Amino acid sequence: MIEPHGSLSQVRQCQLLNLARSTYYYQPQPISYADLDLVLLRMMDEQYLKTPQYGSRS
Repeated sequence: MIEPHGSLSQVRQCQLLNLARSTYYYQPQPISYADLDLVLLRMMDEQYLKTPQYGSRS
């Protein structure tokens, strides 16, 4: 693990670990599940409008 205040600089620690500094500093963005749910619901609505007979018995 890279120590921010260690005896070696963060750049040198990344070099020794063969780790890109951008990978070290990367912070993932939070995913909004509400947005994903909305996309999924829209996809389901589109599919239902294309083929309303699916899922029903006649």
